Amino acid sequence: MATDNKHVTWIDCLKGIGILSVVFAHVTDIKSVFVFSIPLFFINAGYLFHPQPFRQYFLKLSQRIAIPYCLFLLFISLFCFRSSIFEHVGDILFGGMRLGGDLGIFWFPPVLFLSLLIYNAIGIHRRPAWVMAIALPLALGVQYINPSLPLNIQSIPLALFYIGAGELISSYIPKQEFVTKTLAKIKTWQTIGIIAALCVLLWVPDIYLDIKYNDYGIPLLSILLSILAVALVAVLSVKVSAVGTLERFLSFCRRGSLFIMFIHQFIHFRIFGNCNVWLGFVGTVTLSVGLYYIALRFALTRRFLCGEIRKP
Repeated sequence: MATDNKHVTWIDCLKGIGILSVVFAHVTDIKSVFVFSIPLFFINAGYLFHPQPFRQYFLKLSQRIAIPYCLFLLFISLFCFRSSIFEHVGDILFGGMRLGGDLGIFWFPPVLFLSLLIYNAIGIHRRPAWVMAIALPLALGVQYINPSLPLNIQSIPLALFYIGAGELISSYIPKQEFVTKTLAKIKTWQTIGIIAALCVLLWVPDIYLDIKYNDYGIPLLSILLSILAVALVAVLSVKVSAVGTLERFLSFCRRGSLFIMFIHQFIHFRIFGNCNVWLGFVGTVTLSVGLYYIALRFALTRRFLCGEIRKP
């Protein structure tokens, strides 16, 4: 694999690992995985962030996030509630904590959409560290007050903190430099040590994050350790990107990450809910990825459900 493309593939693998870890946490109910799985998406967005004109950015995010969100929310709600759909309209529109089961993950896309718009609107001249310094106390306040707001907008301060952290990290360790340092300095035995450290971190009592329900674990410590956990996973993603078949699969999962996020709980609960957890995980991933592959074949589903225009 060419070195020039390595900075792209390892980030693809990182996001692919992220979406698979979200599915894994939901299917197995091992919620400690949320320490890195959801923060990873915000940090990755900040790492790749560059300011854009508001209208252009709004349209791009609408295409990629808002339109698929609305359509998946409508389709799954119609299937789940059927004739009683009108009784649930208030909860569906409110979103956030009021959505569970098949729709449980639907708190995340509006938070990502709004957080990126806000972060972009702050302006070219803002510094990520200042965003983090303002957002963190607000996030800790959310943890203390524990509000339930429409579309889970109370999660935006923590999301902004993570996005700022991602951009701050990119200013010190650019994508290609991260690859060079990882490949040159981290040997196989050290990679095994990183995996072990990540496993230990996930099993430490109270090191836990449930952003949807304003439960940020041990105040401040869990948030900081979540950044460390994402960094460890990022190192592993660089190593994994050297394995061709695995890299291609994870890259495809990265491309379909939001599609998989929208549909995986529906698939899990409706098809694999009574299966062994490992069979349920494999089956949920396989069917989610398979449906995404099919959706890419058709222009309408590719555009409106996958958030893409270009052909595969």
